[in-house]
Amino acid sequence: MACRHHCQALFKNAASAFNCIKRDNAAWRWCHDFLNPDMGTTKHIVETHLGILPPLIRPEELPHAKVRMSISPDVRNSMEQKLREQGWQGENYVLLHPGARWLFKCWEDGKNAALVQLLLNHGHNVVLTASPVPSRHDMIEAILGRLKIPESGKVWVLSGRLTLRELAAAIDRAKLFIGVDSVPMHIAAALDKPQIALFGATWLGIWHPYSLNAEVIWAGDYTDLPHPDSINTNNPERLLKAIPLEEVWNRVSAKLEKIDQTGTHAAIE
Repeated sequence: MACRHHCQALFKNAASAFNCIKRDNAAWRWCHDFLNPDMGTTKHIVETHLGILPPLIRPEELPHAKVRMSISPDVRNSMEQKLREQGWQGENYVLLHPGARWLFKCWEDGKNAALVQLLLNHGHNVVLTASPVPSRHDMIEAILGRLKIPESGKVWVLSGRLTLRELAAAIDRAKLFIGVDSVPMHIAAALDKPQIALFGATWLGIWHPYSLNAEVIWAGDYTDLPHPDSINTNNPERLLKAIPLEEVWNRVSAKLEKIDQTGTHAAIE
């Protein structure tokens, strides 16, 4: 009821939304006077949501719409204090967030560890983050257990220690974000942070990071993937396993070289 009253206040007794299959029921239709057609799997979810705005804003008025996220100084300070507790003194770092809600979206632990090792061997410090879920903590431990950290390299671990806003601050402070199809990937896109995103068996056109600073490596370029609508989310198989380490490292090293040349990684103060 509150939803309809709010919409009516905005649109003078008219409410608009997109035609969502998962919400195709009497309540959804009752709440909205106009249901825009499904835009298909080639349009990003951001563009789908923008598609309901014509009653208020014409599409030509938003030719270059971007997603944005702001971070308060208090949140930045809180995150940096947690890094300082591990000996961080303001060094630059690459942030790797290897986990996602579902394991089928994740790369293999051995390849993640090898990637971190390559970063360390080439003089880059690394921050590892993960959710507080025990299995994601185990993922981080599996990566750490494979590393041989050189004397000049540093790894800081913030898995399970950050709020979502603090995670955003950690991503914003990084030179580069590396992750998979998950919330942190979209946070990095909203911050316009340079990133390398590994993608698998979800709708790439709908859910890719909405940022020109993002590069996507799609597992479908290396193997056949299940249809996105057929995925069993409880399947623990790592469907990104076909993505070769060499390809990821080549993309990461090229991105870092460009960042070092242009200095575009600096966090917003």
